[in-house]
Parts: sequence; C-alpha cells; structure tokens
Amino acid sequence: MKITIEEVAKKAGVSKATVSRVLNNKSWVSPETRQMVLEIIKKLNFSPSEFAKRLGSHSERLGIVGALISESYYGSLFDNFLLFEILKGIGEVVDEQNESLLLKTINHTDYQGIRDGKGFPFYSNQRIVDGIIIAGIPVREQLIKDLILKGHTVVVVGRYRSAPYRILVDNYGGLYKVTDYLISLGHIKIAIIVGPLEFYSFHDKLLGFKDSLKKHGIAIEPEFIVEEQGDPTQGGYRGMEKILSLKERPSAVIATDMNQMAGVFRYLGEKKIRVPEDISIAGYRGEDINSIFPKSVTRIRIGERNIGRVAARMLYDVFNNLIGPRMDITLSTELIIGDTCKRMNNREVRIEL
Repeated sequence: MKITIEEVAKKAGVSKATVSRVLNNKSWVSPETRQMVLEIIKKLNFSPSEFAKRLGSHSERLGIVGALISESYYGSLFDNFLLFEILKGIGEVVDEQNESLLLKTINHTDYQGIRDGKGFPFYSNQRIVDGIIIAGIPVREQLIKDLILKGHTVVVVGRYRSAPYRILVDNYGGLYKVTDYLISLGHIKIAIIVGPLEFYSFHDKLLGFKDSLKKHGIAIEPEFIVEEQGDPTQGGYRGMEKILSLKERPSAVIATDMNQMAGVFRYLGEKKIRVPEDISIAGYRGEDINSIFPKSVTRIRIGERNIGRVAARMLYDVFNNLIGPRMDITLSTELIIGDTCKRMNNREVRIEL
C-alpha cells in the first residue's frame, strides 16, 4: 500500500504544507521538526511524487494551471468547436512553459453542487493549482468571488464584473461589420437568430446588429429578431423555420453562433432552399461549417484558439508580476467574405468595412 503525504503529516503531527517544505528543503522549518519529519519519511518508506513535493507550498508555484470549462448551452466540451479550441490554446501555452493543465468541466447551473464540493477540486481549501482560467457558459458571479477569496488567481473569458483579469471578444463590432456588409450588398430586410439574451455575448451581438441598421436608416423589424433558447443547433433550425414562415420574408439571415448555423443549413437543405440564390446567409464563426456545406460561408471569425492562448499568457503575466491588479484584453474580430451572400438587384451601397 502506497504511503501518502497525508499519512506522513498525521504521523508527524504537522500539516501537509510542513511536510512539503521539508521535502523541498525550505529553511523556515525548525531543525527539530525537519529531523522528525525525515525520520518518519524514512520509517514509512515514503516516496513522494513531484506533485506531492510541491503541494501545499504557497511560496512557490506548483506548475499546474486549472481550466474550468462551463458547459450547458453549448453542449459537451468535446462536441463544441469554440470551447475545444479555447482549451487547445490554453494547453499550448501551458505546454510551452513545460507545465501541466488540470481540466474540470461543470454544468453552469450547478452552483450549489459546486459549493458543496461535488467533484469540484478547485473549491477545496488545499491548493492544487496555481491559477484558474474560466471559459464557457457564464457561471454565477459568486463562484468567481468565492474562488478569489480562496486565494486563487482567476482569469475569465467573458464580461464578469467580479473578475480582475478578463479576456473579451468584440462581439458588438463583429455583428456590426457583418450587418454593414449585407447592407453594402443591397439587403435591407435582414433577420437575425440569437441565443439567450441573458448572456452578454448575444446581447452585444444583437446591439451591433441594431446599431448598424440604425446608422443606415433601416427600420428594425421585431419579427426579424428571433431569440432561441436551449440546444443551439436545434435553435438554428427552429429560428430559420420561424423566419421563413413569415408573410414578409427577409432576403438575408444572420446566425450568431456556429452551431446555430449548422441548424440553419440543415433546415434549408431539407426544404431545398438554395443559398445564396433564394436567401443569403451569414454567420458567426464557421470554420467547421465549410466541411458540411459546399460553399464558403460569409462569417465573422474570432480566432477561438487565440482566445485560449491570450488567457493563458495573461495568467502567466500575473504570476510573473508583469501586470497590475486588474486588466481587460479585448480581441478584435474579422469579416470573412464567402459565397453565401448575394448582391440584391445589382444595387451596391458603399460602406467602409
């Protein structure tokens, strides 16, 4: 039976942190305590791992970064391109530092379960990571506050008020750009499918869409704004069905999520509706869509993997005292012009994109 650091600490009558300090040859352990712990280690034939040697020592880093991915709206981490690419970006930077990544996925609604410690290692009083990067569906602000109070360094992807270090994406600017582009092609009847507006990302996207229409004096038609809850692929399918059931149909539709776009194209394929001949489609992210749709999709690209890389770099900058107590980094978006939007009646509106 393998002896643990906890058993050594209990036998010696000291904390795990003290055993860790002895193993790491730290000078602030008294000679008497050090000798006693070493004798017990020898007696118990204890052989610590590198992780156990570092555990509990708050004076030095463990070399472990935690990634907390909140699932639900987007579905499973490994079924979702956005979250998987963010995680890849985090992992690349951690690998460059020759360190380890500890991944934990949670259901963003299970706050009480997290507080009760159900399978959630970061909530433990024992420090097992140097810092935590949070991405995915918005979690409760109180969770972030709790983690910070427990002494964790926290970097978040998203607009959390309580987080001192944040990676933001210019979702407003992205939807403004793609809406401007459609208007430049002569579209004035443009519909949009958004996810739950309680999430900042979708709220900002809808605002960018509306402001572009306002700038060009185009009326905002309430029936052209479709908010869908739940599974985003099904939401895209339902949203497209609702839009095309309108008495007055739009000439273009914007899907604000890549998984929504998959649902949009599935519906259009089933109904034999041609893109862009019958309707123009633009989206948000779409690298994977091109593998299931024969055209290059006009979309806003946000650089998912770069989000993870920037978040991880920010965390290491905090470790190395290179930035102050608070920082936001806002990542820009890029308009990718594909083959899914057509010009209306040879009409062109000149817009600087």
